[in-house]
Amino acid sequence: MQNMNFQSVRIGRLRPLAILIMVSLMVACRPQSASNFQVENWSGQTLEGEQIRFADLDSHGVVLNVYSPTCGPCIEEIPALNAIYARARATGVRMYMIVENNPFALGIFPEDEGGVDARAMEDPEQRRSIVRQRLQRDVNAYGIQVPIVIMDAPFTLSQKDSLVTATPETLFLTTNPLILRFNMIGPVSTRSNADDLAADTRMQFALSQLDRLSSDTADAEAGGGYN
Repeated sequence: MQNMNFQSVRIGRLRPLAILIMVSLMVACRPQSASNFQVENWSGQTLEGEQIRFADLDSHGVVLNVYSPTCGPCIEEIPALNAIYARARATGVRMYMIVENNPFALGIFPEDEGGVDARAMEDPEQRRSIVRQRLQRDVNAYGIQVPIVIMDAPFTLSQKDSLVTATPETLFLTTNPLILRFNMIGPVSTRSNADDLAADTRMQFALSQLDRLSSDTADAEAGGGYN
């Protein structure tokens, strides 16, 4: 009897702890609001001077490839990106290559771009002009078909404060609202031959994500919502 009383007392003391653990587990299992790194505010300017805010695009999804003119893998994957862009246009998905508006971070130095005074680089429009000149050369040299957008602040590449940590990286985003669906880190494919690209598993996966963006957006517009 004494042992039973002792066990009852012990269970009584443990009960608040058990309740606390259960509550903690319930809170931990609830959906948590995750940072979208202000993707909904991303905007920039094309090489032709058109201002774009990606959240305002009327499309069946958005694909953004993060590019740098001094990134070897970024250049190697251009044939793959051109192929994805052709598919995107056919499925109603908008696609852009996006670039940070920071010549120094991109490995572009003012003295190599017409002798621009480094102090002038404090002006965002001056920086954009330098970046635009270099990117236009890349378009001509590498046959880039994907429209390029030079991003506005606060977009940046960062291991801690940005959705994008390095180049190249390809983001597949739903629209209305603009939310990241999937991101591919590294080049989609470094193959250039059409047959080799078609056989590349990473390329196949990228195209499947593209098609999923289009179908999911169509379903959402029909009232089904995103999966």
